[in-house]
Amino acid sequence: IMGDRHRGRGPVNVLEDIQWLLDRGILHGELRDEIYVQICKQLTKNPNSESVRKGWELLCVMAVTFPPSKNFEVYLMQFVSEHFNIQENQVDLLSKHVHSRLTRICKRGPKGKVLTLAEIERAKEAPFNPSVFGESLEFVMELQKKTHPELKLPRILPFLADAILELKGQSSEGIFRVPGDAEFITELKLRIEKNRYDISGITDPNVPSSLLKFWLRDLVEPLIPTDFYDRCIKHAEDKDMTIEIVKSLPEINKRVVVYTIDFLQKFDNPETVTQTKMNVHNLAMCFAPNFLRCPSDNLSVIFENTKYEQA
Repeated sequence: IMGDRHRGRGPVNVLEDIQWLLDRGILHGELRDEIYVQICKQLTKNPNSESVRKGWELLCVMAVTFPPSKNFEVYLMQFVSEHFNIQENQVDLLSKHVHSRLTRICKRGPKGKVLTLAEIERAKEAPFNPSVFGESLEFVMELQKKTHPELKLPRILPFLADAILELKGQSSEGIFRVPGDAEFITELKLRIEKNRYDISGITDPNVPSSLLKFWLRDLVEPLIPTDFYDRCIKHAEDKDMTIEIVKSLPEINKRVVVYTIDFLQKFDNPETVTQTKMNVHNLAMCFAPNFLRCPSDNLSVIFENTKYEQA
């Protein structure tokens, strides 16, 4: 895969090899450390600059698919951070990207399914073409400032909201609850990551609605930051206090919260609910996990707080 041994395989075959490796790591947790160890070994004192580049690209893919074990995590993070200042082959950019992805996946755990070939290609490019997914709201706003300095919201938010309405989401039974087709969701995600904001060929509103929830859920920091979590739970049934909490959020978080709630209110009128079968309680159930994240690992606490998160 890294090119140290000539195998006469083309680009697609290499991506398929990576896909096979990801599959092994997802299905067999005991192999994950060994996969990471072998990549690190190949990167150590490797005189082949192309091989080094491919090795770091491979780590970029691994780091968004599955984490190392807790025992190996510290060593791997240290290995990666030791390369932050190596500019040759852009290893500094690659290693910093790998470090940030590892930090996230070590908290969230492995993916449930293997990346598609297009997703693997995208993961390799990510250090040089940042995504609006899996980042902070501040980062997303800074990223789009170059091309859309006038926007006060992440461009992806009104784009997906408008797409849901355009595809008649207000008359789609189970909207926000029924998942969209996984392949179309991936396709739309990849389009957005390539700065192609269009829904041509997509006819199901569940595709943009699923991607909207994913984007919110995948933010580095919850839409309602962790520091506000306890206050939200404590005052879940106090309307006035809830409004005050929203007002006190960081500016960009507040704008996104207000926009999203305003958008969801378009689905709350009786005529729409009759068609979608999604009343305000159903909508709250779907979106609470995308607004709030319980900071506790205690299952009893998580379960108990769920009813307040949906309030």
